[in-house]
Amino acid sequence: MIYAIKERIGKPSLFCGRKNEMQMLLNWVNKIKIERSKSKALLGRRKSGKTAIMERLFNIVWNQNDGIVPFYYEMKDQNKWVLDFACEYIQTCLTQYASFLTRTPLQSAKEIWDWDTIEKKAKQVNNKAISERIQYFLKYYQQQNVNKSLNIAVETPYRMYDEDHNHFIIMIDEIQYMTRYLYKDKEEKIQAYNFPGIFHSLVELRFCPMLVSGSYIGWMTQMMRDMFVGGRLRENEISSSLTFEEGMTAVYQYANYNQIELSYPLAIVINILAQSNPYYISSILETEWPELDFTSFSGIIKTFAYEIIDRRSELHKTWVEYISSTLSKVNDKYAKKILLTLSKERDKEFARDEILNLIGWSEDQEPVLEKKLSQLIYGDLITEGSSAYHYKGIADDVLYLIFYHKYNYEIYHQQSDVQGELYKRIEHLEKDKKSMQSQINELKGRMLELVVLRELNKCKKEKTGIKHLKNRIRPIVSNTNTLEKNIMILESITFDTIWMNYYINTPGVFPLEIDVIAIKKEDDHFKAVAFETKNRNEKNLPCMDECKRYLNKLDLLKKSMEKPVVVYGIYFSANGFSEDVEKWLNDNGIVTIDFNTWEK
Repeated sequence: MIYAIKERIGKPSLFCGRKNEMQMLLNWVNKIKIERSKSKALLGRRKSGKTAIMERLFNIVWNQNDGIVPFYYEMKDQNKWVLDFACEYIQTCLTQYASFLTRTPLQSAKEIWDWDTIEKKAKQVNNKAISERIQYFLKYYQQQNVNKSLNIAVETPYRMYDEDHNHFIIMIDEIQYMTRYLYKDKEEKIQAYNFPGIFHSLVELRFCPMLVSGSYIGWMTQMMRDMFVGGRLRENEISSSLTFEEGMTAVYQYANYNQIELSYPLAIVINILAQSNPYYISSILETEWPELDFTSFSGIIKTFAYEIIDRRSELHKTWVEYISSTLSKVNDKYAKKILLTLSKERDKEFARDEILNLIGWSEDQEPVLEKKLSQLIYGDLITEGSSAYHYKGIADDVLYLIFYHKYNYEIYHQQSDVQGELYKRIEHLEKDKKSMQSQINELKGRMLELVVLRELNKCKKEKTGIKHLKNRIRPIVSNTNTLEKNIMILESITFDTIWMNYYINTPGVFPLEIDVIAIKKEDDHFKAVAFETKNRNEKNLPCMDECKRYLNKLDLLKKSMEKPVVVYGIYFSANGFSEDVEKWLNDNGIVTIDFNTWEK
């Protein structure tokens, strides 16, 4: 895949998991041409992966090159005159549109071409609409006609659709910042607090739907309630955590990227402590603590504790900044006690009268408490429970530990013990070796992709091919000469790049996913081995239709690469294959593996 914008996650293979979220968004994209895709809002706290998801979606849609143009704009938490916003918005839009039309990748989503460059690119593809739009905008922009310039800017994707019949996905990251950082006047004294309302009617146009995001859920919810009435934006909450299986993949990908050797038990401990949160996983494995230790449970706990409590760590600063923005408005001992208690017992709901008793207030102070609790909800430090009278702490262990470290002594005059709190999460695994081994065995059986990924990463590090592959496959039942030759190649080849959940993008075809792929880049061509994995019982083995779809993926993979590619297929079914399916796979040059043969 060509990365039309460089993703901030860094190495693209570090984008782990999010299978359900990406599938939901790709299905949504697939309905844009029939105008059945309603505009969406992705809600999630900072560092929950919203930007990574939007940037990956941008690149997938850009690579599809199928009449749907991705447009990504990031609203920053910096003051800006709305006229300057209009200029930046339309220039970003037309830069990315010209990039799409001319198949010219950008350095990042922040790259903006000057007007002359955009016009030159437009001329390359004989697109007059872009040049006309630029001249139309500049006429009013140079007159400092704010309202006209704004309308021209925000309507540009829709007018481009009228001219060229290319649909747009209008992605605005951190849209809630528009209510605080945009100003009506050049001197930046008159706040345009209701600015997102400019999209109020546009958000309903399904031929160019919007995909917006916000990091402060309470703030976002209030904004949508005030400015996008009637449910005009469909809410989709993005969890900070991956599934446990996806979290394990993230642990190994970050460990491999940072050249850290991890056993299964230590990887499981990191994933549990980090709650399968990729940001926390990366914080542990990319720590700058001089005494970092990834060789034992206690070493991992000490390393993570440092990231949580040290004022210089990125994780600590990120959360303290998040907390301070809200507590500055309700900064008193009672608010801190509420936060600490609700976070500690985050699985429990507290009624408002319980919270009154907790902080020792009388019933006549309930209106004051309700206002304070509303501010904490608005700042995403607590959540509403099953009713407007009930409240819960955020289900995040790290957030609790930061509250605990900062406020426990102030409130209870007791020193905090962050390492001790972390140890409570995993002490059962350290004490019960059988429990740990059982979890490892269960994980291997459930996550064949992870088993393959670990093996390939090990081969890459040691600069070897897939070791002893000939002895780890199922008996070849046909096409013996070809398959034995392929096996010899795979035992000798060294791979440059390894991916899990790799998307294949070809024009006019819905993006398809390969479970695990390893690629070797030669001067004039690529070599790739593509694994398909199925973890089913003996009564539900891979069927012929599934195998044909896999073979189709391999054909599309060859077409999607920028250079010619030789593809070797391996089908990994935990409990084997039926005779007819296995013969068909061998006939078509596909090696077969089951769990028992692979683990030899």
